Amino acid sequence: MRSQDIKQINGIWCIAFAAEAGSLKSVNSERVVPVHPALQDDGFLKFAASVRNGPLFADVARDRFDSRGGIATKILSNWIRSLGITDERIAPNHSWRHRFRTLGRSYGIAVDVLDAMTGHASKTEGDRYAVVLPDAMMLELSKIPKLEVG
Repeated sequence: MRSQDIKQINGIWCIAFAAEAGSLKSVNSERVVPVHPALQDDGFLKFAASVRNGPLFADVARDRFDSRGGIATKILSNWIRSLGITDERIAPNHSWRHRFRTLGRSYGIAVDVLDAMTGHASKTEGDRYAVVLPDAMMLELSKIPKLEVG
């Protein structure tokens, strides 16, 4: 994620997942997702603005494939394990999308909006005609309250 990938679209702060920033899994992976209000309240936008240009986490070392992703994954995994989540059946970083979809279902987020935010392909031909705009995503995303940790 790069500082230039954090942008306002129609007044909504968003993260743009762009191929220029690094490899993406599929064409659906290239998308724009609003920044949850809790992240905004916790200072994410200020942090992103403090990085003039380039990677938000430039201090993360590059791996043998010249990528920061592998090392960042290990750092996050270790942090998650330190919180007491030690079940080896749970892959800490792969689980984020599953957790988000579970929360989405629990709080009544429209399935097509969940698909758009997680980069999943549309299920029907009719769904492919529509684009989910950031303001509609934010309306749905805001249904998930700030989650308290610990």
